[in-house]
Amino acid sequence: MESNYHEEEIDLLDYWHVIWKRRRMIASLFFVSVVAAAVISLLLPEQYKAEVVLLPIEDSGMGGLASALAASPFASFVGGASSGGGTQKLTVVLQSRTLREKVVQRLNLLVLFNKKQWDPDRKRWLEPDKAPSLSGAARALSGMTKVDVDKKYGTLSLDVVYTDPHLAVEIANAYVAELADFLNTHSLNVNFQILDPAQVPEQKFKPNRRSIVKVSAALSILMGILVAFLLEYIQKMRDKSREQA
Repeated sequence: MESNYHEEEIDLLDYWHVIWKRRRMIASLFFVSVVAAAVISLLLPEQYKAEVVLLPIEDSGMGGLASALAASPFASFVGGASSGGGTQKLTVVLQSRTLREKVVQRLNLLVLFNKKQWDPDRKRWLEPDKAPSLSGAARALSGMTKVDVDKKYGTLSLDVVYTDPHLAVEIANAYVAELADFLNTHSLNVNFQILDPAQVPEQKFKPNRRSIVKVSAALSILMGILVAFLLEYIQKMRDKSREQA
């Protein structure tokens, strides 16, 4: 056991000698990575998150039957009459392309997302043949929004992340308004209440510059150590080949 212990201690010392030998390279890589991460994080645009929390409720048209079914032991087997079914329906509608396109049209986001291609004086696209499409704006909106379901409480939250905090709130409210209009014109036997309305965020949501720098620093150290051992291995192979020659 003592022999194994000494061998492990010698191996650890060898590893430390390699790291110490290449300490300048590791330090240089660390410095460059941290500075680059800091500069990149400062160049990233600040984004804000507006959140609205909805509570699905059964349509009043279903009357006491829906309440009785929801309170019964068989509620989990009655999809449309359970809160889970209502949550699922609202989630599907919120994530649909149809609703996103309606939000784009309501707030005129097609122009907002493509300001460089729009002529504000003539109220037209600079290149009509290459005008952006409604579906393209809807896809861009999809990347800004996220729908989360809280299975414990049966609520769902709609998060909108954008560089303009006020517009993020407008988009969240537009989603809620279009969702209400959609439910009024389609028989889905489900409705909702707003538990927490969207508010203008006071602090940015991302980027988390401190975390970016910390992760970059940790990765640079790890990468520097790996490169140090690789260089040491290459050097040993060269020395060995010279001795054999």
